[in-house]
This record gives sequence, C-alpha cells and structure tokens, in this order.
Amino acid sequence: MNDKEEKITFSEFGIALSLAIASLFLWNSIILLPIKLMTVFFHELSHGIVAILTGGRIIGISLTINEGGVCSHSGGIPILVASAGYLGSLLWGSGILLASLKKGFNKRICQAIAVFFIVVTGLWIRDIQAIAITVTIAVSLLYISANLKEKYCSIFLKYISLISCFYVVFDIKDDLLDRTVPLSDAYQISKSIFPSFMVAPGSYIIGLLWMAVAIFIMWKVIKYALKSQ
Repeated sequence: MNDKEEKITFSEFGIALSLAIASLFLWNSIILLPIKLMTVFFHELSHGIVAILTGGRIIGISLTINEGGVCSHSGGIPILVASAGYLGSLLWGSGILLASLKKGFNKRICQAIAVFFIVVTGLWIRDIQAIAITVTIAVSLLYISANLKEKYCSIFLKYISLISCFYVVFDIKDDLLDRTVPLSDAYQISKSIFPSFMVAPGSYIIGLLWMAVAIFIMWKVIKYALKSQ
C-alpha cells in the first residue's frame, strides 16, 4: 500500500471515529436507532449461538422498536449463555470493524451482513415487529451497498461497528443503573456464581467487570485499527 492509499484509508477511519464520538452526544436520538437495533440483534443472537454450542437450541428471537430483545432458548450452559450477550455484541462490532479495514471489500461486507440478517430471520424470528426490523435493516444494507461508493461503504461500516461497540458499554450501564435488576444479563450471570443472598450486589460486580472488559477490548480494537492504517 502506498502513502496515498494509507492516507485515504486513515481518513475513512478518522471520519468514522469522529462521527461515532459525536454521536455520543446524540445517543438518545432516533437517528441512531437502526444501528442500536442491529446491536440488539447481535446481542440476542449471541445468546442463542452459545446455547447451541453448549448443547441447547434456539426457540426464537424477538426484537422490539424500543431496543428490547429476547432470545428464547432451551438447554445450554446458563452462565455461558448469559455472558454471551455482552461479549457477543462487542465481538460482532469489533469483527465488522476489523473486516472493514480490508480495502475493496466493504460493499461485499454490507451484502453479507444483509444476507445473514435474512437467514437468521427465516430460521428463528417469527413475530411481525422483529421481522419488520430485521428485513428493513437488511434491505437498507443492500441499498447502501448498491448506491454508495466503496469509500463511503467503508466509512459507514466503520461507523456502525464503532457505535455497536459503544452501545455495549451503555447497555451494561443500563443493566446496572436503569433496568429492573432481575431482567439483566448481569443478574442472570450473578445467579450462577453467587449465593442467593449475594445475587443483587453480585450483579453490580459482574456488570462492572464486563464494563471493564468491554472498554479494554474496544480500546485494543480501535488501537489496532489505527496502527493498521
């Protein structure tokens, strides 16, 4: 790669990172809702994938427009399945970011993600609202890949992957401070580790630990992306 190509690639990542940081000030804006819903999709799917890998199965995945989501499953190892949501959505976002660093493949990545959404929808999503969400995202990705130049697809993918990584930290914060504790993944993990009288405070310990892990992984991925330019 020559100096000119390096400069262009760095500019793409720099623009995406700047937009992602600016978006933190518009975090509750409806503009970010589609990207947040993508992250919720990856979060719930990750629960299901780990359930399958540990001997269980996915019964169904549901999403709601208010960023809610549930992966109904049977079997699997509870502590691993509960942990998969936080880690999985972070790894999906990080994976998309790292894949987008490969110059010339971003249109194909958009198309691949769209097809993946459609396949998962066909396999495990049955309620109308969730189908509408996943199909709309898939169609939007296909439209973007067909109508944006490769450079802008690259910026777009880097941007949504960074927002997905940021969302994980906010999601854990919500589990610790904003949501009803028994509904959170942190609470479910805590139930598998601590005695019953320690479950509620244990969920805060788990949440803070996962937040530290999420921030560390996110920093390492961004650092790697900057160095690879």
